[in-house]
Amino acid sequence: MPFVDLPEDDVSYFYRSNLPGDGSAENLDRSKQTVIFTLGAMYDSASFVNQLNDPRLSSSYNLFAFDGRAQGQTRGPPQPARDAWTDAVEMVKILDKLGLEKVHMFAGTWYTYQSALRMAILFPGRILSVAAGPIERDRDETMVQLEEICKELLTLLSTSKDIQTMEDYLVEVFPYLFGEDLEEDQKDDFALYIETQYPPVKLCRAMEFGQAIFGNRTPLTDKEAALVKLPVLLFAVDNLVDTVEMAEALQKRLTGVPGGAHINILPDGAPSEAWYIRRYAGSVTTAFLSFIEKVGEKPQLVTPTDIGAAFKIMTELSGNPAMAQRDPKKSMSFSCVTQDVLDQRREMYVIATQAQERGFNPVGPNGERPRRFSERYHEQNRQRINSISSSVVIQVSVVHKDEEETAKSELPVKEEQDHDLSMIGSRLKDLLLMG
Repeated sequence: MPFVDLPEDDVSYFYRSNLPGDGSAENLDRSKQTVIFTLGAMYDSASFVNQLNDPRLSSSYNLFAFDGRAQGQTRGPPQPARDAWTDAVEMVKILDKLGLEKVHMFAGTWYTYQSALRMAILFPGRILSVAAGPIERDRDETMVQLEEICKELLTLLSTSKDIQTMEDYLVEVFPYLFGEDLEEDQKDDFALYIETQYPPVKLCRAMEFGQAIFGNRTPLTDKEAALVKLPVLLFAVDNLVDTVEMAEALQKRLTGVPGGAHINILPDGAPSEAWYIRRYAGSVTTAFLSFIEKVGEKPQLVTPTDIGAAFKIMTELSGNPAMAQRDPKKSMSFSCVTQDVLDQRREMYVIATQAQERGFNPVGPNGERPRRFSERYHEQNRQRINSISSSVVIQVSVVHKDEEETAKSELPVKEEQDHDLSMIGSRLKDLLLMG
């Protein structure tokens, strides 16, 4: 199976493609441009099946989809220093290893587009275009509550005592992530993925996944945004997580994009992972294809990767002179995670390592997979799912006045935050003490 090894970064990335044979890059068609579907969100590279199998794309482009760190079949220990900058560097290293030159990036989630845009900043001219989004709402009171809900669900999933408990929590996850648009077979696939990727026995992996979701969302500064100087498509939608308004705000800040960033507005209420939902996948692909076809009309030279130059840019942007003493060959040297957060994450992984030793494993001793989610929930929980979906909307939409004022005073909308998992770490400490 195709992997890309980055030994200096202690990680091996898995990928799937539309190429013949085993799908490895050795079968690349050099006459075609390449599309990279980067780092799926709540799912691994299998979530891009709609795009990999769409003949409009597969007949004209080399298509690659990657499992990110702590996702799918990608292997490597947790990295407390990981952020959007380090993800950007590792993706460019992958492109170099595979010999991929003329590349369009499709970054369809709220934290992956942050790394894709940083690729364009650190390695100007290395990629042809970026399709990003939908663009998530700013860290207002609604987003604060959404984050707390997600952290709570992640904690509960990762500390479940049995498969039934995990399934109970998954019922709550589905409407939050996908609304009512996920079909039954996709629910089965997603449930199996979560149950085998992030069970209590793999708690460190679950924590790293959560770290990426909450910690890799630091928005670009105006100075950084102005350094993005390649064609950009922003998907936009109004739902619980994303807003058209924020896409328009980012569009205005991307002042270096030739001709300005383009916006494609998805149907109202479409989920963030619209490219995975069959109902929306076709329209997402249509918009993306129209965008990259226009980009491809103008021949472009690709600038070779220069890690040294990228590290110099990173050092200047960070405002941290001490960064210059790090080894630029290692991706974590590009990290902007502060020492306090780094220490907190390291402590969290120590706790998680202890906790997972006694964690529940839904996979049987002989590799038996958990039962299909639909065996229990196909009909029984339709009404419950609907009621939970409504309650989530209420929970994140209604804030008492005193809570609203607290949220505004403690979490300014524009302030950069590292969305840490300290609450989960505290919960794990309590569980360990209860032993």
